[in-house]
Amino acid sequence: MATQHESVCPLPVARINWAASVPRHLKVPRREAGKCLNSGSSRPEFPSPGHECYVEVQVSIQIFEGFGRNHKIREAKARLEQEEGVLDDGFQHVQLEVWNSYQVVRTAGGRVRDSSRLIEIARQSFDAARHRYNHGVGSMVELLNAKTELANSQTQHIQAVADWQAAWLRVSGSLGTLTLSEFD
Repeated sequence: MATQHESVCPLPVARINWAASVPRHLKVPRREAGKCLNSGSSRPEFPSPGHECYVEVQVSIQIFEGFGRNHKIREAKARLEQEEGVLDDGFQHVQLEVWNSYQVVRTAGGRVRDSSRLIEIARQSFDAARHRYNHGVGSMVELLNAKTELANSQTQHIQAVADWQAAWLRVSGSLGTLTLSEFD
């Protein structure tokens, strides 16, 4: 049977049920129940007789945040578009660098082929000048000029091969396939 106090004020029953449902680590120990847990609050401290404790809960809900959120979304989209543009520029730059390097390789390869033909022609010219000199028809100057042309064509061939190899290294570097084992 309910007493008059319980029927008028159901608060003690609710308080008991609430206290039973609160997890242990959130409960205030009995020895600290008489102290006020006022931590920098603007409310005045109320002494507790020992059977009650006060808990202050502050909830802040922003009802209108203005147009800041929309502004932040637009700003983030603009930054994303800008970064995508930078990425596209970088991609196009790499493509252009690879294309240019490849064209340099093709050109250098053509110079290697041409210098090989030039060496062959200079060698034939030198052999003919030597043959004429040995038979007394050619002069020493003609022989020396043919020998100089052969040496120059060999130098050009060596330079063309070196340029071709350097161009291949640039292409490999542009593609990201250059390894240290290629230098061994």
